Amino acid sequence: MAEIFGVAAGVLTVIDLSAKIITTLESLQYLSAAESDFSDTIRDLNEVEGAVKGCRNTIEELAAELDGLAISKNAQTILGKRQMLKGSLRWCLKESRARKLLEEAIQHKSTISLALLSEAARDIKELKRSVGKLRKDLDATQRRQICDWIEHVNPTRNHNDALKLRDDQTCCWILRHIEWQKWLSGTRRFIWIHGIPGAGKTILASYIIEQIRNVSPTLHVKNACLYFYCSYRHTDNQTSSFLRWMVSQLCRQLQYMPQDLLDLYNNNSDMTIEQLKAALSALLGEIGLVYVVLDAIDECNTKSDVRAIDAPGARRELLQLLESLLTDPEFDKVQIVATSRNYRDIEDSLEPLSVPISMSNPLVDEDIRTYVGTQLRTNDRFSRWSTTLLNDIKDALAEGAKGMFRWASCQIHILQRKRSESEIRKALKELPETLDETYERIFLDIPRDEWDYVRTALLWICAHDSLDFEMGIPANCLVSAVFSRKTTDHLAEQHAYDSAYLQEICGCLIRSSNFDFAYENGPISEGDGSFETINLAHYTVKEFIYSERIANTTINYFFSSEENTTREFLGAVLRLCATINLEARPSDFFENLHEYCRAIAQIAPLYWEDTLIKNDDFLGLLFRYFDSPRYDRASETWESSGVAEGVRPSFVWDSISYPLATRQSLVLLSLLDIGAVKIYSRFVENLDFESIICAPLEVRMISRDDYFRRKTILEVLYKLFRLVDANFGLYSNLLNLCKSRLDSRTRFTTYLATHDHFVCGKLLNNGIECPIEELLQDGVNPDTPGLSVTPLQIAVSRWDYYGTKLLLQHHANPNRTGDPNGKHIPNLDPILGRKSPLHITRKEEPQFDGTEDFYIRGRKVERILLEHGAKDFVMDKLGTCVATGGQTRLLEGGTDSEESRFEEDESQYEEDENQYEEDESRYEADE
Repeated sequence: MAEIFGVAAGVLTVIDLSAKIITTLESLQYLSAAESDFSDTIRDLNEVEGAVKGCRNTIEELAAELDGLAISKNAQTILGKRQMLKGSLRWCLKESRARKLLEEAIQHKSTISLALLSEAARDIKELKRSVGKLRKDLDATQRRQICDWIEHVNPTRNHNDALKLRDDQTCCWILRHIEWQKWLSGTRRFIWIHGIPGAGKTILASYIIEQIRNVSPTLHVKNACLYFYCSYRHTDNQTSSFLRWMVSQLCRQLQYMPQDLLDLYNNNSDMTIEQLKAALSALLGEIGLVYVVLDAIDECNTKSDVRAIDAPGARRELLQLLESLLTDPEFDKVQIVATSRNYRDIEDSLEPLSVPISMSNPLVDEDIRTYVGTQLRTNDRFSRWSTTLLNDIKDALAEGAKGMFRWASCQIHILQRKRSESEIRKALKELPETLDETYERIFLDIPRDEWDYVRTALLWICAHDSLDFEMGIPANCLVSAVFSRKTTDHLAEQHAYDSAYLQEICGCLIRSSNFDFAYENGPISEGDGSFETINLAHYTVKEFIYSERIANTTINYFFSSEENTTREFLGAVLRLCATINLEARPSDFFENLHEYCRAIAQIAPLYWEDTLIKNDDFLGLLFRYFDSPRYDRASETWESSGVAEGVRPSFVWDSISYPLATRQSLVLLSLLDIGAVKIYSRFVENLDFESIICAPLEVRMISRDDYFRRKTILEVLYKLFRLVDANFGLYSNLLNLCKSRLDSRTRFTTYLATHDHFVCGKLLNNGIECPIEELLQDGVNPDTPGLSVTPLQIAVSRWDYYGTKLLLQHHANPNRTGDPNGKHIPNLDPILGRKSPLHITRKEEPQFDGTEDFYIRGRKVERILLEHGAKDFVMDKLGTCVATGGQTRLLEGGTDSEESRFEEDESQYEEDENQYEEDESRYEADE
């Protein structure tokens, strides 16, 4: 019977729990997510509820049956025989019924348990689905981050710009070409389309890309269409950029990332061409055919070599890559269309591998005829001319173009300015044969009093083009620069001119477009917008004005070169910057000419270091710019930048009159931040570098939103490096500058005043030995004489355990005090020189900002001093001991475990140092 009561109690517990679960499930919000799921859930709940009700009824019946068998509260404690017999008889009469009810209860219990297990399984399945979705979302986010890291150049804007320039009726000729059909089906691997400048190769490439995209979805196999536009504007390795773009696009489309790429990303390693090819090979195994369109191979040059017809190294590397993609079996899924000029090196490399298609063919001529007809029909300036004249124009231009869309476009622009039919017919009889002749006529047609405007506009556009802006020069800024005649006196007159007027006088040499942008929690403003930009109409315009061919012609006024353009542009920008109030809050660079010049001056040392270094006037203007008070915008940009992207200092530049050395130190800090090695080396060339390096600065750390008050430039940069490894270049550049500008003794004391053991460990990881240890090994005296504060006193004043240890290991005198008449150490109180190192440790507060090992440092420094026989005393000016016996720090805060951890860190550093020395020895042996 005890068994029955136990089962009954267990069943009642299950019932109570089940009732609570049912109530909870009925209230879950997801029941309303879908009608079918809702119905299934309610049905399941009804089944569970029925089992619970049945179980409850059975238990109640069982309880009623057993109720009569319960012992009365008033019954005797010891039962008599009669009572025992009576109870047994009653049980015998009810046993069958009770056992039946018990079996029913057990069955109900099993039903409820099964229902609960089913519900739990459903919940687990839902949880797994949710977790899987979350993991997929996380994987997608990481994949996007890795793809962004892989990419260096995004050619999407080039593609979209080219599409806008295509006439709807042009480029269709390629679809009728037999080789196109073979290539699309996979029976041809490579088509090389070549043509003269202005033939429309880039526009054709953009059209081909769109045609491939239209065809691919109709195929059963999963294929991909990739493209890349080479450009003379790109200064990076375009072979690498081309491969990077292909790899990143395949990773995005396949939603797959090869393990080798993940490893490179996690190690923050740069990718070689071979590693990129290996990644491409791995990705090709996951897809069908990959159609690749590569435009303008001839533009894969350095900027200074845009007119070269012999292959420079950059183009040779790209041609070798194409050969590999077309001949190596691992890339046999790659189909390539490439466009270029017909240069000798390109022809020698590509002709044996491809089916060449010339842009000079009857199909292209028909396209040009269609293009000209469309322009004549849609241009209002031709609407007043007769159909006969328009047909004559179309025939003449189609015949004279010889495959050059650019030539035809320029002739249309010239003809639209003619005022009579006779002038047009005369021009048709005298059409220029080449693009060079066309440009010469365009320049000659410009009124003489507007030559200066046109020349200035072209030079500013070319200079802007050589920077890494993804858009053309802002139109309003260019208008101000052109019509101000390079002085601020006429800026107020710019309202008389606008971009339309500039377009009118420059004609078909330039083109304007709108640049759309969007801010996402941007530093200046938020929201979407656009602004007008101006570019050269075609890169052949730049080639023409940089060509020696016009140097001795009647239009030599427009002749220039990369160097001359940069020099004129920089001079105008820097002179204008000298008039700007830099303390005013900056706006977006495209707002006006002042803001544009302000932005250019900031990045000029990065792009035009060689030009600046040759011109003392420019350097003076640049240093004046960096030596001017400026608005501090760091607090606005910090929230969106994040520590992981690199911490940068924010200079507190206002109207306060800083000492000269401090101002020079701030200028040096700005130049170091840009990375202009030649310029900052030139800046300190004739200055008191020791004063600059020791000058106190006030710098705010963006990550902490507080100030480093009266810290030297060396302290600022080592703290930046301490926070983020990405700042290694800043710190190491300053160390190299110190090495070239300071003697070993000055460097020794300067480094000691900023020494940080943790930073030395990070330096070691980057292959640079601790500067103090390096100097000691080179023979610097650890007791350098003639100083108001000794090296050991400097180290212990900072509680620098490792620095103290190094000095004592190299036999520094633990009881030596400073020379009262010796050289003053900047930012250190000379009174320290009269106190023994042990006394400084015990009585003085440390000369640093604090650390998590605050007390441990002091204890360890004191201990190592005592081990080397240090005494506690203070000397007066006459050299007499006037005080002894400072309070020991050995009993101050810090636990044994903390001290043990500190010692482990020291031990780890020594292991890293030994490993570095072994690697260095092995490298020297290999050499």
